Amino acid sequence: MLAFSTTGHPNAATEGRLFLRSLRYDCTFPAPMRGAIAYDAAAFANAQSQGRAATLGDQDLRSTTQATLGFAPVPLYKVTNVGAKPSAPAFTCP
Repeated sequence: MLAFSTTGHPNAATEGRLFLRSLRYDCTFPAPMRGAIAYDAAAFANAQSQGRAATLGDQDLRSTTQATLGFAPVPLYKVTNVGAKPSAPAFTCP
């Protein structure tokens, strides 16, 4: 998304973020998985088919850390610690 954002393609950046959101484990997954990002649609579907028995794997952990930058609302070169909080936001379910 950074490449799209910095080169004047906001629609493509938005589409990328929407794709990442489609791979995010939501409240239908076990609590330890919620908020993590699946590697791809097949990995998401596989975890979904496991239901409450699903667990985070190494691939999920790697894809989550790599995907977090895609959710940044500003290009990476503009990210600062201004307004930073000492804790991570909680993933809440309705």
